[in-house]
Amino acid sequence: MRKLTITAAVAAILALPGLVSAQASASVQAQATVLAPISAAGEQDLEFGDVVPGFARTVSPGAAEAGRFQVSGGGAREVALAFSLPTVLTHTTPTETLPVSFGAGSAGFGATSAAVTTTFDPSVTQNANLTAGALFVFIGGTATAAAVQEAGAYTGTITLDVAYTGS
Repeated sequence: MRKLTITAAVAAILALPGLVSAQASASVQAQATVLAPISAAGEQDLEFGDVVPGFARTVSPGAAEAGRFQVSGGGAREVALAFSLPTVLTHTTPTETLPVSFGAGSAGFGATSAAVTTTFDPSVTQNANLTAGALFVFIGGTATAAAVQEAGAYTGTITLDVAYTGS
């Protein structure tokens, strides 16, 4: 009799419509696209040329003398552009320096190596979009020679750091 009661109870539970289909499952795929590594290459030095003692020489980012970098990466992604800028250029004698400055329109970027489409202040990180996986970044600035500036060549290093923003 006990066996018959258990069998009847199981049959009664299976006959209830909501209890049999109370569980379901579904699946989705996990997907990711790994972007090409980002790279930056310095293509052209910023050339102030001849600077007359007592005067300043300014180079705009769109000038032929402007410094130029090429940035390459994956697709049309947003990147952050951050410069490390010198405040002086140094002569072969380290105690002799030539002040340099960079202002609100001293840097720029564009989709080709020939055209600056957007200017910005290189002392502030700027976001830009890669176009077809490439971007050209330009840097200008101002070199100001003192009235008694020692003659000779002066150099300094401008560094561009580039990183994907995730956007």
